[in-house]
Amino acid sequence: MGIRGVSLSVVALTFAVAVPARAQGGPGGPGGLAGQMAALQAQVDALQGSVSTLQANLASLQASFAKLDGNANLTSADLAGTYNVRAIDVALRALVPGTPPQNAFIEADAFSGTLQVNADGTLLFTSITCDGSRLTQAMWSLVGLNCNNGGVGPNGTWTYSQGMVHVTANNFDAQFNVALGGRVMTSAFSSFHGLDPSSDTPIIILTRVSQP
Repeated sequence: MGIRGVSLSVVALTFAVAVPARAQGGPGGPGGLAGQMAALQAQVDALQGSVSTLQANLASLQASFAKLDGNANLTSADLAGTYNVRAIDVALRALVPGTPPQNAFIEADAFSGTLQVNADGTLLFTSITCDGSRLTQAMWSLVGLNCNNGGVGPNGTWTYSQGMVHVTANNFDAQFNVALGGRVMTSAFSSFHGLDPSSDTPIIILTRVSQP
């Protein structure tokens, strides 16, 4: 074969390779305009999905914030859960005449425990510890106390209305302020008992640790 024949063969081979390559990159191929448009549409669809997820997360965050901001839209169901209990109580009792007389005393107690607040309106102490000290009139002795009273109660009931939780448990009856969407509840009051006569002044803090 001469030089001209070789040249013609090279040209023919080059053309044969180039034509399929161009065909693959044509308007209908993966690298063509239609393929690029399909890839762009897939990216747009993925972006729309991300935007929808972001909008849903934002709506959930706004609902949660609304409950934190002044307890708006807060319901009883939002308060159900397990709470840590921390409390102190200062108890005073006057001299009670009799045979023998009961000396007056001052007592300070500290409580800690776990409280289960149920959605059905009941509450249950699952653990409690109580320690304190008492200063007694006349002998003026100061002694340490274990004030558990042999149990983990009292158990009781609760209701919620307009930022306040009303708790009753045996002789205990108190109103709790609700804060941070139910994550914290606090109560402080002083009760006087004329028949003893005596008084109690507790400060109680509940902090939620979990929800059902």
